[in-house]
Amino acid sequence: WEKKGVPIRIEIGGRDMQENQVVVVRRDTNEKNSVSKEEIGSRVLALLDEIQVNLLNRSSEILKNGTHEISSYDEFKELLSSKKGFIKASWCGSVECEEGIKHETKATTRCFSHSEDGKCIYCGKPSSEKWVFAIPY
Repeated sequence: WEKKGVPIRIEIGGRDMQENQVVVVRRDTNEKNSVSKEEIGSRVLALLDEIQVNLLNRSSEILKNGTHEISSYDEFKELLSSKKGFIKASWCGSVECEEGIKHETKATTRCFSHSEDGKCIYCGKPSSEKWVFAIPY
């Protein structure tokens, strides 16, 4: 079940049963705690909330640290060759530019980021949008 992503494992052993408790293990931190049988329901609900917050904070930090904003095509190519993650860059929206970027770097557009005047990183034409690019797996 851990391979399937179950967030909490409950271990019940003979000694635990004699002591009227179980061991609860968090999948995200591998932290183990003994919990009385009477508290197991409320403790599991509280742990699920804690795990959700922890996973959200961890993924937000990864996204923040893995997203880079650039202003030139040379910087774009250099970043792709040295780091993994997302790149925010101005793009004019032309299919030719998108295909050129994909052919030269394997990066493709992922999603629209925000409106902002700039110059397309590929062709240099005026752009009113920033897009997120990344290399697919």
